[in-house]
Amino acid sequence: ILRGDEGKHAVMTAAEFDALSDAEIDALPDLPFVVARCSPQSKVRMIAAGRRRGRHLAMTGDGINDAPALKQAPIGIAMGSGTQIAKDCASLTLVDDRYASIVKGIREGRTVFDNIQRFLIALLVANVGEVILLLVGLAFRDANNDSVFPLSPLAILWINMLTATAPSVGLGLEAGDKDIMRRPPHDLKAGVFSRAVITDILFYGSSMGVTCLLGFTAMIEPGRNALPAGCNEDYTAGCETIYQARASVFLALTLQLLFIAWELLSMDRSFFRVQPHKRLARNPMLFWSVVACLPLIPICLYVPKLNTTVFRHAPLNGKGWGIGLAMTFAFFWLVEAWKLLARRGYWPWLTRVTGGIRRTYSEEGEEDVESATK
Repeated sequence: ILRGDEGKHAVMTAAEFDALSDAEIDALPDLPFVVARCSPQSKVRMIAAGRRRGRHLAMTGDGINDAPALKQAPIGIAMGSGTQIAKDCASLTLVDDRYASIVKGIREGRTVFDNIQRFLIALLVANVGEVILLLVGLAFRDANNDSVFPLSPLAILWINMLTATAPSVGLGLEAGDKDIMRRPPHDLKAGVFSRAVITDILFYGSSMGVTCLLGFTAMIEPGRNALPAGCNEDYTAGCETIYQARASVFLALTLQLLFIAWELLSMDRSFFRVQPHKRLARNPMLFWSVVACLPLIPICLYVPKLNTTVFRHAPLNGKGWGIGLAMTFAFFWLVEAWKLLARRGYWPWLTRVTGGIRRTYSEEGEEDVESATK
């Protein structure tokens, strides 16, 4: 219910609207909801008034008289049955002439945009984690003062080509979040590499690299014994400790990369609140890409020659399994804490710095995405 001046200016004729100066239009409590008997100039002035208020407006039309406003609007939408000049001036054409298709198109566009961001995060955190792991790992020196690699080159290639890639592709098939139509438009200037995405990549990748380094350090116990020489090339009895440490790092890094794919079912909500069993049931590619990679871990760890000769790590002992799983568990809680503090707004300063958004909808359960759009 609109009252007073707000109601008075909610519905206007084009003559009344055109009689107002730009300053008078800007002084209105809000732009009119209805402008009757619009001229082409009225539509252009409405678009300009919306721009001055920081609005991101869309203009729909089908005739020649709509062409100027379609050209000026941030998003011009021409009807498929309209004139050719309207289609030429518009950003897109609504083929079926149904306004409901605009909402569906926006939802699909936002879903694709989110999935591109999910894909980039899942793929690039592996690179950030490996860079930290390998660069800092250069500080570990053997008896010949040569650097000892925490992972072999072929193990890194295996992780990048298979473990990090397959689940990332599955994320590209995700359905939209339930609140996707309640969000404001994304920043067009930032693109997919928004501040939130960049900080997510850096934090998750750093957490991955640091936890793997801690696991490697715990396995070799530097300072207790001098690291044997030549363990980057050959597997000898003296290299058992280093090869065990590499196996533990391989286990932790693989599990962390598989886990982050499922954690990115939502970029800001906890893994426990998105009802992953329902989300994964709707996305078999994401489910099976992770599940299929799990049996490859013991194959890489225990198949003779493949482990020592190809990947330069040894069959993992109980200590290595314990440290690898502990580092994976630590990474899991670091991701959950980051979502809570940086993306959900429970630490306001960090939320502002990282570009997180405090959601306002109820989090009691996860409604079905398909039923929510009906």
